[in-house]
Amino acid sequence: MLSVFSLVVGIIGAVALFLFSVISFGKEIKNAAGYHIKSFLSHITSNPVKGVIFGAISTAILQSSSATSVLIASLADTGMISFYNTLGLIFGVNIGTTITSQLVAFDAMSVSPFIILFGLLIHFWGNGFKKYGKTIIYFGLLFFSIYLISLLTSRVDQELLGSFLSITSNPFVAILIGVLASIVFQSSSVVSGIVLVLVGLGHIDLAQSVGLILGANIGTTSTVIIASMTMGKEAKKVALSHFMFNFLGVLILLPFLGFFYKIVQYFDGDIVHQVANIHLIFNLACAFIFLLAIKPFSILINRIIK
Repeated sequence: MLSVFSLVVGIIGAVALFLFSVISFGKEIKNAAGYHIKSFLSHITSNPVKGVIFGAISTAILQSSSATSVLIASLADTGMISFYNTLGLIFGVNIGTTITSQLVAFDAMSVSPFIILFGLLIHFWGNGFKKYGKTIIYFGLLFFSIYLISLLTSRVDQELLGSFLSITSNPFVAILIGVLASIVFQSSSVVSGIVLVLVGLGHIDLAQSVGLILGANIGTTSTVIIASMTMGKEAKKVALSHFMFNFLGVLILLPFLGFFYKIVQYFDGDIVHQVANIHLIFNLACAFIFLLAIKPFSILINRIIK
């Protein structure tokens, strides 16, 4: 039986590995195709619907809403994209983050060692594909670290952990903790991955897990807010729009969470799949609502930051 100290150190190490994997995966993607992604985003923004689609795709590729939103802010700051044209991309960012939740729900953790092994083979003997080896390795490490978190969390005293997590029974407390956790880890993917592990182990229920993930969606905007402080007015508008989109989205749809819970009951799958599906449906609904109100939303942001 592991000691409390060993468990704490192990969990912190596993979370650090997860965070390292997310950051490194994004960097490798940007190194391999960063210019193409930047050029791609700067041109596919004339239509907000296209912006949503490609914002989601870019975030899914980079595995980081923070990285994508900072990239969008930098494009706006340099004048490559107008603020209005960034809004579709911002609306799509949250949809892209749900890919991690879906992969965890479909137990990508179980094949993570094979992904890492495949990446190593490509890295050393991939000839023309060697540059993609590290990307595949970090992708595998991302899900292997989630497996470690799951393994170590299952060793924690269940009564003690249950007592601590009971405070998240209040949805507003759950959202607040999600916000703080996302700010600390600087990644909503890390928080959502941990939440899915906890719900899979039965430590938290559906409502608690959704509250934590929604809070993480809000907290993850802290990265682009901090980054925009060194940039111009247009970048600050992007940062504010990302925060307002996530914050107002939670406020608008929070009263209807019971309806979302009923929707996921129609789909097959365990509670982990239900949480991942609610995460996806919620973000799709937010994007749809804000697409309908994109002009008044842009006017609001422009009035706040003149």
